[in-house]
Amino acid sequence: MPLPQRPMFPRSAGVVPPRARQIGPVFGVGRKMLIASEVKRRNVVLTDDKGAELRTKIRDGAEVEILAWQPRGAGGIRYRVRSTKDGVEGWLGAMCLRAAPVPVPAVAISAVSAASRPAVNSASRPAAAVAGRKRR
Repeated sequence: MPLPQRPMFPRSAGVVPPRARQIGPVFGVGRKMLIASEVKRRNVVLTDDKGAELRTKIRDGAEVEILAWQPRGAGGIRYRVRSTKDGVEGWLGAMCLRAAPVPVPAVAISAVSAASRPAVNSASRPAAAVAGRKRR
């Protein structure tokens, strides 16, 4: 006797499945970010803990450090940031931030430059260097 592939429960017409939550981008505390104004070359206004606008503004492209985050339900995530240039602090929405370019570590650069050097074999070495080696 074959078993059904899935249970056959009746669906209620009045129940609507919950919508997927739109939370926006998520960034870690301590991360360096850049301000991303909706209109390029404009300032972003910071807010206080309650959401009231401060007189403090940060220009588009300025580097900030994330100090804290706060979920806001349908309003998305807010981040408390501090400007790395002048120390100005305040809250702003996640959509006002973009990732800062990641610098390439110096170790990786030296490894690439070492790998690009031509290999030297014993035939191209001076005779004194080859003669000084012990043979097995």
